[in-house]
Amino acid sequence: MQPASARQTGPYSQLNRLLKQQAGWQAQLSRAQAQLTQATAVAERQRQRLLTEAQTYQAERQRLQARYARFCAENAQQPDAPRCKIRLDAGFTTGANLTELIELGYDIDTKAANPAVVQALRNRVTTETRWTTVGKNAAMVSWPGYQIHDCPYPLLVGLERFQTPKGGLHAVLIRYLDEPQAPDLDLTQWFHDYNGRQTIEAGNKEEKTTFKVQHLMSRSAAGIRIQALLTVFAANFVRWADEWIRPRVEQSTHRFDGVLSSPKRLVRIAANSPAIIDRGVGPERVRFSHLSSFDDVVIVLSAIVGRQLPLFANDHFSSA
Repeated sequence: MQPASARQTGPYSQLNRLLKQQAGWQAQLSRAQAQLTQATAVAERQRQRLLTEAQTYQAERQRLQARYARFCAENAQQPDAPRCKIRLDAGFTTGANLTELIELGYDIDTKAANPAVVQALRNRVTTETRWTTVGKNAAMVSWPGYQIHDCPYPLLVGLERFQTPKGGLHAVLIRYLDEPQAPDLDLTQWFHDYNGRQTIEAGNKEEKTTFKVQHLMSRSAAGIRIQALLTVFAANFVRWADEWIRPRVEQSTHRFDGVLSSPKRLVRIAANSPAIIDRGVGPERVRFSHLSSFDDVVIVLSAIVGRQLPLFANDHFSSA
């Protein structure tokens, strides 16, 4: 019989090595179980995501099919629909918005809001690129067939370059037309066509700053609409009054001449300045008081009581 020895349980014994291997296997088993639990959770999240996306895509497909059917019905009811152009601010130029408007039948003139589009077009410019002068400090170059994210339709894009005291600035115009774009595109006309919307922006600004249309006087939809329409009428009425007054100014000042060119000052200053109506010999006259800033200004009133206003004589707004 072999005598007992402490070597059998020592650090270098076979038993000790087997115990260490067993501990290592137990640790590997724990890690594998944790990885399995994590992988199962990830797989479940992916299954839920795919299910949600499938439901979303199905709902979107049904919406697009219903929209297509509605468009077909509208086209059948109005086979000779008018061609309409829509000019949009850069904030509306998402791919989804452009796609919606194109499929509604609009010709589009807008501006890119994404700096990545501007940079992508700038990267196309080479030393051989031919720029067209379109303004005092502006030049343009264009490319057809350009596509942006989430819009499947090919677009015409124009890169603008502006020379300013702070250096060169760039912007991108976007256009979509049904008919193929002529190779001799008039970039100058395109530039001025889009910038014509500044008239609209100035009108919107004047409605808010001069006539305070944003301070709603009614909560009903009809009341809000009436207020907006009356605000537009007031903006036109001020210009009609300006045209009516100018030939009747008998005595003026440099300050009053400047006010006549500013709807804002006509509303805020001239309309609130004290004056008297002189009904003496001859036609009636409006004489501004010496307490006002228009002292010595005299306006001759017409003897005609009624007057036909020149409707739509001036649709140019100024925010001065």
